Amino acid sequence: MAENGGPVVATRAGRVRGIAEGPVAAFRGIPYAASPVGELRFAPPRPHPGWGDVRDAARSGPAVPQSHSRLEGVMGPRVPDWDEDGCLNLNVWTPASALAESAVPRPVLVWFHGGGWSSGSGGWDWYDGTHLAALGDITVVTANYRIGPLGFLHLPAIGADNLGPQDQAAVLHWVSENITAF
Repeated sequence: MAENGGPVVATRAGRVRGIAEGPVAAFRGIPYAASPVGELRFAPPRPHPGWGDVRDAARSGPAVPQSHSRLEGVMGPRVPDWDEDGCLNLNVWTPASALAESAVPRPVLVWFHGGGWSSGSGGWDWYDGTHLAALGDITVVTANYRIGPLGFLHLPAIGADNLGPQDQAAVLHWVSENITAF
């Protein structure tokens, strides 16, 4: 459904407005879990509390805190775009025709960025899913997950127990609950 110029999809946490990119609809920066700040910094991912209004999903959300990526040597430098608040987010690209009520469901590809568990973001333009969604007639999902010490520290005494893979599992759970809307 299109509303105020962009396609709108209802997720369990609330409605999101994406943008049309040729034959593809893109929805970026959708929170799949609560921000890992304060008491949640070293806690397993918790469900996002949701939002009331239609959420703008035209741009990617912030990356997870990290140092510079080694890929910058071949891909070019990046302006740091990380922020713990809102970093557990994902992006969805789907053929625009898939949003029609009578559309046939598409296969879904969930892709987790590389970076040696120390850098990367599913929202970086290096990993844009527009062309893959269009050429493959599939829905593409990329996601951020905690990396570095925030994601792979094993210190059960404070609750930190390899949270990066737990974030990835939360992404898969979000996809299983919400992807049919896309």
